[in-house]
Amino acid sequence: MGDITRTKANVQALAGAECIAGESGDTIEAGEVVYLNGTSGWTLADASTTGPISGIIGIMVAPQDAVDGDEGISVCVKGRVTGYSGMTPGALHFISDTAGEVATAAGTKTRHIGYAVDATTVYVDPSAPADPT
Repeated sequence: MGDITRTKANVQALAGAECIAGESGDTIEAGEVVYLNGTSGWTLADASTTGPISGIIGIMVAPQDAVDGDEGISVCVKGRVTGYSGMTPGALHFISDTAGEVATAAGTKTRHIGYAVDATTVYVDPSAPADPT
């Protein structure tokens, strides 16, 4: 499993993306994968966690950096997010065993984040079936 490279200064949701504003429950950088933790806000997603990877999952797109308790972060839960490099167009991408990262293969627990549109853009759709056939 390899993690995808991201440049947080270039991360942004593209036209038509669905984003949710909320509170950070962790230290997060733009482009990292997060989930909505019912008790503390948006928290880094980690495929090697002992608990389930469930609930609302997305990618933080603004600001570039957030710390625990920051209000008004923006998380893309569906749609195109750019700011990455090295993605294979059409390939499914996953939550990494490295907290917050996007990976090219499933981690300890399999939960995908979406599909690569091109080398720099992921279509966030964590609820889509991994194998649509």
